Amino acid sequence: SWLSFLTKTAREAVEVGDFRGDLDTGQFARELYGIALAYKYFDKLMGDEAAEASARASFERLLSTSRPTP
Repeated sequence: SWLSFLTKTAREAVEVGDFRGDLDTGQFARELYGIALAYKYFDKLMGDEAAEASARASFERLLSTSRPTP
């Protein structure tokens, strides 16, 4: 399934050090999928012109909290 793929990919990012070692990869996958679903909903169904900017901001926030601190 898509969530399994996203979880596996996040786990691989943890293993190579791109994401924090304590990252809940299942939660990461759900949040990433949620961002994608919300984008489609607000863009296509609601015609929200801010949908893309909002999705990008959410994605950047998710990535920034998932990366290890320097």
